[in-house]
Amino acid sequence: MITQEINKATALYDAYGTILREDRTVQKLLENYRKAIAATYEAMREEGVLNACAQCAQGLSGSCCFEGVEDWYDPVLLLINLLLDVPLPSGREIPEACFFVGRNGCKLRGRYAFCVNFLCPKLSEATKSGKLRRSTGEELLCGWELEKEIRRWIESCTRQAPSKQGIVP
Repeated sequence: MITQEINKATALYDAYGTILREDRTVQKLLENYRKAIAATYEAMREEGVLNACAQCAQGLSGSCCFEGVEDWYDPVLLLINLLLDVPLPSGREIPEACFFVGRNGCKLRGRYAFCVNFLCPKLSEATKSGKLRRSTGEELLCGWELEKEIRRWIESCTRQAPSKQGIVP
């Protein structure tokens, strides 16, 4: 199933990627999203979450990056990753784990809300500052604004060019 979603995202990128990158509104929203993602990653690094999550994803005890999480991702969120210059993987790196997780953690920058917001009880107790919660909230808001604009933009284009309707998610 995820390979179909990746193929749809790639088709969207091929059809609209250049034009989307040139759109001033999308450019601004992409930049805001990049900054918000960077702030979240910095807060996660400071709190030790990045290392803990990467180790957990490789372990036998299971993790929140379980096989099947990738099915939550749709072509627009995957398209956003392509617009962020993130290559989409062609195969699963860690057996029985999410398609998008690798030895160093998630390979995506634009992530599903659960993936941004969830902390297991152990990590939730270990994180003390509100910085991580604030930054994840900002990341989710920026991602939602970008996704909403891209969906609106694609819908508008397909109304104008009905031949492109087959690639719309």
